[in-house]
Amino acid sequence: MSGTHARTGWRTFWIVLAVLALGTLGLVATALLRAAPPTETNPPATTLEQALAGAPRLAHDSVAPQIAPLLSAAYAPAHAAIPRYADFHYSVQGEYTELGAAAMGRATAKIEQILLDGLDERLQAAAATLDASFAAHYAEALDKLARRDAPPDEAQLPLGNVSAAILDDAIGRMRLTAPLATATALTASAGVKAAAAAFAKLIAKKVAAKVAVKTGTKVTSILTTGGVAAAACSWAGPVAIACAATGAVVAWVATDHVIIKLDEYYNRDEFESDLRAMLDVDMAEKAAAFEAALAARAARLQDTAPQVLPDFTLQERRSAD
Repeated sequence: MSGTHARTGWRTFWIVLAVLALGTLGLVATALLRAAPPTETNPPATTLEQALAGAPRLAHDSVAPQIAPLLSAAYAPAHAAIPRYADFHYSVQGEYTELGAAAMGRATAKIEQILLDGLDERLQAAAATLDASFAAHYAEALDKLARRDAPPDEAQLPLGNVSAAILDDAIGRMRLTAPLATATALTASAGVKAAAAAFAKLIAKKVAAKVAVKTGTKVTSILTTGGVAAAACSWAGPVAIACAATGAVVAWVATDHVIIKLDEYYNRDEFESDLRAMLDVDMAEKAAAFEAALAARAARLQDTAPQVLPDFTLQERRSAD
């Protein structure tokens, strides 16, 4: 009996010792697991809601200051082309081209060709840059706001699958529900065609006033030189009429040239200043249209933000996990 009791005692001793050892190891493992650094951060739903509501305004505020430099770059070639257009305007060919184009309803053709060449494409490029920048800043703001309440040791960790999927869904909605918002502003502000038409009106007024003022001077000059030309051509016999007519045309063009150059001397600086002012007005209109488009885009995203979390169904959340 004593031997049996002894064996039972030893067996019990070792069983208890094993249980204690296993329990200790379990506690150690649990402690180690809890002490292990987290591998992702999972913001609560309220933080995600705040991120969805606040990101559009942050994106707008980050992108809006880019409008002015982008438009300045877009309009710089037009400003640089002003002297070239003035050279054309203050020439006999330019004056009659402008008069003829206005008569045929094509008054904007030369303006678009010289002054506004490529502006439409540059504005489209500026709009695309603003839209791409808005999308990037929106995504960045979502991520930043979603992490703002995270503990310091989790701030740089990837978002959990569900949180990341919700924010990705919001970014996808942003691209679908408010695409190319600034590009549509070009259509709303009528684009380059409207600017060319406004320039054409200014130039037509100046040309009309110039022609009206110099017509009397030209007629007097032609009457004087015409008599001289007729006398000089009297030797030509049968072709005297043609000779005199040619002299009249030469006198007309020569007088045109002189008066145009006088007009240029006295008025070119004002003319170029008027063109610069009109370019600045048009640029300001485009800037206002771009700003309004960005603000509308941000407002639309803020309005749709409350729908994102409810629309992200339980099944989608499970699939994200």
